Amino acid sequence: MNRNKKAEDKLIASGKTLTLNDIIAICCFFLSGIIGLVYEICWIRKASLVFGSAMLALSTVLAVFFGGLALGSYIFGKYSQKVSRPLKIYAMLEMGLGVLALLSPVMFIAVDSLFGLFYHSIFRSFPLVSFTRFILVSLILLPPTILMGGTLPLFCRQYVFSKDRISLSVGLLYGVNTLGAAVGCALCGFFMIPNIGINVTIYLFGILNLLIGLVIWNLPIIAPDMKAIEVQENHSSIKSFPSARANKRFWTTSVGFLFFLSGFVILGNEIIWSRYLSLIVYNSVYTYTLTITVILLGIVVGSALTAKFFDRTVRRPLIFGSLQIAIGITVMMALMIPANFWSSVIDSTDLTTLIWMVCIILFLPAVLSGISFPLAIRMVVEEPSKAGSGVGVMTAINTVGGIIGSLIVGFFLLPILGLQKSIMIITAISLLIGFISWIFLESSRTPISRYMIIIIISMVWWLIPSVTGTKLPEDFLASQGQLIDFREGISSFVSVIKKGKELQLAVDRAWQGSDRKGHQVMAAHVPMLLHPDPKNILVIGLGAGQTPSRFLMYDIEYLECVEIEPEVIQLAKEYFPSDWMKDKRTRLIVEDGRSYITHIKKKFDVISIEVGQVYRPGVAPFYTSDFYHRARLRLKQNGIICQFVPISFFSLKEFKTVVATFLDSFPQSLLWYNTQELLLIGNLSDKVKLRKKRFDMLELNNSLRRDLNFAYWGGISHRLNRPEVFLGGFLVGSEGLEKLSKGATTYQDDVPFLEYSTVRQSLPATPSIKLISKNIEPVNSILNFEIDEQLNLLSQSIREKNLGNTLALDLIAKNVNYLKGSKPQDSIDLFRKLVELNPENVNFNFKLAKALEKHGETYEAIIYYHQALKIAPESPEVNYNLGNILASQGKLREAIKHYQKAVNAEPNYAKAHYNLGNALAEFNKKDDAIVHYNKALKIEPEFFDAHINIGITLEEQGQIVEAIHHYQKALTIEPKSLLVLEKLARINKVNKEYQKAYIFYHKILEIIPENPFVYYNIACVYALQNRQDDSFKWLKKSISKGFDNWDHIKNDKDLENIRNTSYFRKLIEGK
Repeated sequence: MNRNKKAEDKLIASGKTLTLNDIIAICCFFLSGIIGLVYEICWIRKASLVFGSAMLALSTVLAVFFGGLALGSYIFGKYSQKVSRPLKIYAMLEMGLGVLALLSPVMFIAVDSLFGLFYHSIFRSFPLVSFTRFILVSLILLPPTILMGGTLPLFCRQYVFSKDRISLSVGLLYGVNTLGAAVGCALCGFFMIPNIGINVTIYLFGILNLLIGLVIWNLPIIAPDMKAIEVQENHSSIKSFPSARANKRFWTTSVGFLFFLSGFVILGNEIIWSRYLSLIVYNSVYTYTLTITVILLGIVVGSALTAKFFDRTVRRPLIFGSLQIAIGITVMMALMIPANFWSSVIDSTDLTTLIWMVCIILFLPAVLSGISFPLAIRMVVEEPSKAGSGVGVMTAINTVGGIIGSLIVGFFLLPILGLQKSIMIITAISLLIGFISWIFLESSRTPISRYMIIIIISMVWWLIPSVTGTKLPEDFLASQGQLIDFREGISSFVSVIKKGKELQLAVDRAWQGSDRKGHQVMAAHVPMLLHPDPKNILVIGLGAGQTPSRFLMYDIEYLECVEIEPEVIQLAKEYFPSDWMKDKRTRLIVEDGRSYITHIKKKFDVISIEVGQVYRPGVAPFYTSDFYHRARLRLKQNGIICQFVPISFFSLKEFKTVVATFLDSFPQSLLWYNTQELLLIGNLSDKVKLRKKRFDMLELNNSLRRDLNFAYWGGISHRLNRPEVFLGGFLVGSEGLEKLSKGATTYQDDVPFLEYSTVRQSLPATPSIKLISKNIEPVNSILNFEIDEQLNLLSQSIREKNLGNTLALDLIAKNVNYLKGSKPQDSIDLFRKLVELNPENVNFNFKLAKALEKHGETYEAIIYYHQALKIAPESPEVNYNLGNILASQGKLREAIKHYQKAVNAEPNYAKAHYNLGNALAEFNKKDDAIVHYNKALKIEPEFFDAHINIGITLEEQGQIVEAIHHYQKALTIEPKSLLVLEKLARINKVNKEYQKAYIFYHKILEIIPENPFVYYNIACVYALQNRQDDSFKWLKKSISKGFDNWDHIKNDKDLENIRNTSYFRKLIEGK
């Protein structure tokens, strides 16, 4: 009998143990959970490819998905009460779901075509696009999700038939299904999609659905006779909850409302957690999968392990309320952990670290949510005969709350109020659920002590952010540099960071662009010069505006720039060069770039893709053959497409795949050097050729010539507006690309392995560069005109150095951690290798010179400084550092020359002005020195050393008042500077401001007590005032502490007033 009772507790039974058929049915229910999450992940991915990955599109998909679950749960929950064989209905649902799943890939293709029919006429109307998207998503997802929603109520109808074990039965069924969902999420997200693809995954699980349906259909299981059970349960020891009997409508409505709010909180928290995690780890496909898996596992633990305790307790509202309060407090505490803690323990690129971090933040709140589900069901279901309908209705209510919560948090709270206030609101709702449950649903009278506990909990909740001092998201965004501004967009954090003198734009902490001109401009200039006469331009991805703005330097008709995150546009307008946005030819479009290029009917001469890091969600689909085939349809005759290829993100195999995929759609392509972000450029039909007329624009187009007046790595002779440097960017043509990508597979939407494999973020580029070097093609192969041999040879030389420079950068990346703690000689050896790879890289020569100087090898250091200046004569950094080493050798005339070059090249170089001032002062050109000290202080008003040195120089020039002003300014910067205090004390002594001098000397004594020299100077101050007793007192102190320069004491004019006294004579005689 005891053995049977344990079996009843472990399994789902009442009065009898489970049969083999029951176990088979429950195993099928576990598999059903796996299938449900697999479908969810696959369908979301399929829908994002049709409707775009914009937050609103994805939210529409999720709303329809969960809405279908809620509707199915409600309908079949009600219907379950009327059926005698619920598992037969369940089998039909599974088979119907399998059929719909098998049809879904075809349905998505059909819906894609339908969406394309309407898109061109509605894409500028937000309401029409949203409505059309909702209808089309509903056509695919609503039928299967309604069927999915009916599974739990039907199983509850079959297996909940004991009043003593309603909570246990519901909890274990819910736990079994949710455990399947967790397994399905991990299985699909981590293994199946990147390895066998989305469609194959859907087909496999669709067939599994059918098999489950067939198995369940043939199981000889009959539902229990509820009428007979009800008669038996009248004698049960478990009684109905008093409040439920007293006012059943109020009770069920109240619990339903609280369960609605609970669903609101659960999915609202999920949105918040996803956003929060992007502050700690770089957002990737793994982040979403791990988040959902951990949440589901937490729910399983909470639901399955605690459900049995709720059947016999009579304090369910108290426990339910306590759980909600605990959720609110734990979420608040987890998300308010200071940013510096995470930065000290987290490697944002390590998957293992990510798993631990997700568990720390999410697991406990998920467990508490899992405990809440069977408890809430038990609060409204008193009779097992009502279990199916009760579970159905409550699940529907909870799911609807979740839908509304996710939409409100995602589209209103986060973008309008921000992350921190959203956390405050969502956790406050958790607390409110608990307080309402305690006050209104708890059967016993609520004592005063309970109100006191509520007040204390509320105070703890309110004080958590103050105690931790955390500011979200500022503390995390500021970890990358000085945070200038940020926006919390619908889908990401967009920030402006200042590093040194450079402003950078970041999305979810990932670099997107800079206010400094760089390699991004070439994604405009190269395709524009290769096209014979481009007029209509499309850019996908705005960044900081470097690429799209350059297209307007040409005679075009219009430029369309598509950006998915509106806050990127806003910050780009405010902090980066943005006049191009006001150009009448510019059209800014907020939309998913892939959806736009798929469904718009326009055609373009040039399409430039600038979508950011490959590992970021929504970026890898821009590298698939499916996307490129669609992009072909948007190109005019002779149209050109340009795609960034960041080789440091790809292994050799992946690089070959990227090239092969591009060639599959654009056989006539070429590869162009652009630092480590190479450019793949494809043509619709003929080979890409540079025409003489376009090539001559490098000389004739002044705006173009000015814009290309910069170098990737060299000096004046390596600037991109020079013909040989521009031509040296060409690497490989279509024939070479075909050879280097031979044997590689193409990258498809259906098997998105790149977004998984590139999460590691950084790889050696050397293998890819060596492969490119083997397949290099002559420069003249892309020209439709002849060039002289000298230009050809110069171009070839530049190209070799370009590739060598990339190999050098790879070597730096490989040794970056090693360099931080390396010995000087090790650094020297590394920089010598870099110089060998590219002898004309200014920075490599400069770094080698600095390493040599640090090691004391000044002669050789000067050689490499001069070598760097030979490449870039006007380099402010090189001239400044060479000036320093020459000044230290006493070669002031040469040092002054180089300092002057530094400030001429960079007028706001404060340190160069300061050191130039020092050299001029030492060279006895004090007026000129003062000029440069002032320039340094104008640039950096808090420049401490500049204030001191200009003070000294002014004092030497007799400009005492001005000198005092600078000394006092220096003292406000460093109040305990002994040098400044001594100078102010001495000047005031000389100026007969004895009280001020006395004050400054005493400030020195506060820093260095009992200093004999300070004692002596105080004695002098009193002697000058003819205060003999005070002077003798401090003079005696000075001598007792070791001041024994008797010749100075005898002859010091400051002591003139006491020199003829008998005490002074005795002091001298008794020395």
